[in-house]
Amino acid sequence: GDGLGRGGVIVGQCEGMAVPGTEEYDRFERGFVAVKKHTRSAAGMVWDEREVRTDAALAKSVAHIVDTIADADSDPPPALRRNFGGSPPMTLELWLYAWNRLRAVRVEYKVRIVGR
Repeated sequence: GDGLGRGGVIVGQCEGMAVPGTEEYDRFERGFVAVKKHTRSAAGMVWDEREVRTDAALAKSVAHIVDTIADADSDPPPALRRNFGGSPPMTLELWLYAWNRLRAVRVEYKVRIVGR
């Protein structure tokens, strides 16, 4: 497979929340897992289907953000609290992280629907 479904639409092949070997761990991810970070794409960029997440991986990414990160400003898991020096993360920092990772999910769904 070239990663393309019917009509040339991209089919995700990456089964992880981040592409293996490209993880960039920030303070929300140390001790947990990396979630693919949104980066602006250059005009004319061609997506590598191996780096586009499957439906299951995208759903797992959203669930991780909602279940582990969303309430971390009031009730962070112990590992996350350690990453922030024993204090909960600031709400703005938390929401900027969540916004970035959820934007990456949205972009990948759009790429898969629209295609290259």
